[in-house]
Amino acid sequence: MDLANPSLADDLFDPPAPGIHLFFRGGSRDETSLTIDRHGRYLLGRASDADIRFDDRDDTDRRVSQRHAILKVDANGVTITNCSPRNGLKIDGIRLDDFQELVLRDSDVIALGSGGPIVRVRIGSLADSAGIT
Repeated sequence: MDLANPSLADDLFDPPAPGIHLFFRGGSRDETSLTIDRHGRYLLGRASDADIRFDDRDDTDRRVSQRHAILKVDANGVTITNCSPRNGLKIDGIRLDDFQELVLRDSDVIALGSGGPIVRVRIGSLADSAGIT
């Protein structure tokens, strides 16, 4: 499996379906996806209260901090904030500063920690009334 190219599974030229789609590579969520179809703030991490949770027992997931990042979805778009000064966060290979917020674009690739899980983002439209699937 090519972890550096998590977009192999679907066609980048097709417009994304409604919602924010996260495609995971590596770790306990490997080869899975998650769709967010409402506005909100979503904690990514290993903490028990994380909205998008990674597994303490998985070697790759251990590179994800308890409270690694915040994904924010609102009418202005999708942003991610690096909340993990120790383990770090990269977007398309560029490391974010501590607590830096960045606007995500369709097909951005998020690397959680050095050698940790990779998440590719596809950004479609949102319907405010639905939840996470």
